[in-house]
Amino acid sequence: MATMVSEQGVTVGLPGGRQHHFHSPATVGEALAILDPDRAADAIAARLNGQLTDLAEVILRDATVEYVTAEDDDGLAILRRSCAQLLGYAVKQLYPSAQMVIGRVTDTALTMTSPMNAHSRPRI
Repeated sequence: MATMVSEQGVTVGLPGGRQHHFHSPATVGEALAILDPDRAADAIAARLNGQLTDLAEVILRDATVEYVTAEDDDGLAILRRSCAQLLGYAVKQLYPSAQMVIGRVTDTALTMTSPMNAHSRPRI
């Protein structure tokens, strides 16, 4: 059974003290935008009570939220993985028969394989 926001709502805060009380459900992204609107556009993910999550996560109980930006190791890893998935999607749009497997994404490379035979592989 899913936990619901109580009738009293939830209180969400940033590390360091700033808090806001929500009377109805709010996402992590909405909470960050209210708690620190100047930094809201920089967030690509967040930590909710210390756990990495996306900005669409609904806050169900009192919590602490923290920004994750591209300057953070976790944020950079998220961006790299997202870019690899977008590249894979673009390849599938160009070559629908391609069977993409996205492997490791590191700080210097990403690994993608596509088992296409030599006759079906276009010359680029």
